[in-house]
Amino acid sequence: MEQQAVSQTTPDTCSNEKRAEHRCRVLKSGTFLFNKGYASYGCTIRNLNEKGAMVEMGETTGIPQQFEFRMDEQKPVPARIVWRTKDRIGIQFTN
Repeated sequence: MEQQAVSQTTPDTCSNEKRAEHRCRVLKSGTFLFNKGYASYGCTIRNLNEKGAMVEMGETTGIPQQFEFRMDEQKPVPARIVWRTKDRIGIQFTN
């Protein structure tokens, strides 16, 4: 009888994980800054590592491809969009 491999996943991982480094689940506030700081959109950071994050917000269409991103009250860092859906954005920090 042939045995099938059983994939084991933990609550922190996804079976369709595509990124090289694991992201930690978080619940923090973030802000997209663009137009030289004159425009901003708030968001909720859902997962995070040192290279990027996945954020959630009401509508993503107003966010440009490149921007500065601020987490909580930290100094803004340059970032860019890697993927986008109607209410989520995957960003990569470019500093």
